[in-house]
Amino acid sequence: MALIFIGGIVICPAAISSPQTIAQEQVTATDLLNQGLQVIASGKVEQALALFRQATYLDSSLAAAHYNLGLALRQTGQLQPAADA
Repeated sequence: MALIFIGGIVICPAAISSPQTIAQEQVTATDLLNQGLQVIASGKVEQALALFRQATYLDSSLAAAHYNLGLALRQTGQLQPAADA
């Protein structure tokens, strides 16, 4: 899966054009990822953290969710958890 980097944010193209072959669990995780990206863009870091964590829980292989979780944790000063994400 290719990832798109835009201004320090990673976007998962599968979330933009969800083919029917993607499992329901993965679609849900990418939906949560996209919601997290929307709320962090409006400055709601804590809400974004919750969404990114949920996305990584639902699909632990969704690299964009882990990456953005790490970025959000870094914004809150949680450097070790950011490195672990």
